[in-house]
Amino acid sequence: MTRFELKGGLVALLALAVAFSLMPRARAQVEARTILHKFGAVVFAGSDVGDVYDNGAAVATYPWQSGAVAVEVISTSDNDGAGDDSGCSSVTFEGLDANYAIQSETVATNGLAAVDAVNSYLRVYRIRCDAAGANGTNVGIISVQVDGAGAILGQVSAARGQSLMAIYTVPAGKRFLMRGWKVSWSAVNATASANCDLYARSENGAARVQDVLYFSGTTIPPPSDWPADVPRVYAAKEDIWINCTSDRAATMSADFYGVLADSN
Repeated sequence: MTRFELKGGLVALLALAVAFSLMPRARAQVEARTILHKFGAVVFAGSDVGDVYDNGAAVATYPWQSGAVAVEVISTSDNDGAGDDSGCSSVTFEGLDANYAIQSETVATNGLAAVDAVNSYLRVYRIRCDAAGANGTNVGIISVQVDGAGAILGQVSAARGQSLMAIYTVPAGKRFLMRGWKVSWSAVNATASANCDLYARSENGAARVQDVLYFSGTTIPPPSDWPADVPRVYAAKEDIWINCTSDRAATMSADFYGVLADSN
């Protein structure tokens, strides 16, 4: 073997070693990425404007909390965790703690009696029914609300089994790479008019519109998507939500989607 052949072999081995050393890092980067899909719906009783966040009211504005609060779980039916126990007997909800870190917990429901959660929450952005009796899902409306019958931070409407909230806050140490968003409306007809705004707000910042989708007559706006290589990027602690305006009674649904990744 010549000196040049030996040198070439060493260079190849060195390159291979470097490649292997980088593999765990590349694998970790892939594992740290999670698909995020936030979807919600709201019922308009008439001409009105509100966030796409179901809290039992016809139209609602999400009650953003300035600090973490104690929360409780309650249902409008004793069949959810009490009574004949035919409804939802436990829920899991996900959100953020006082430092914007992701946290979740499972709480056994007790029907009309409020059950305190263990943790305090700055945000609650998803609630789901985990276990149910003969009915197969929740019978009543299950709410996660500020302790003491306070503001509703999220709810599961009767028989839905899952909250409907087009609302999200990017956790600490993360960034959200949004790929797009879309809306639908049950009142599309020749004289109907509605629009939805995608909003964002940085920590302690002002709300700012990011994009707008319009309904006009029978025209349904297509999804507003961005190329995979140039997504819309939202930093840690940014709030994101969809707000809609309808000129008549209707159901509005909306969602946004993308990838949650570690901050660089």
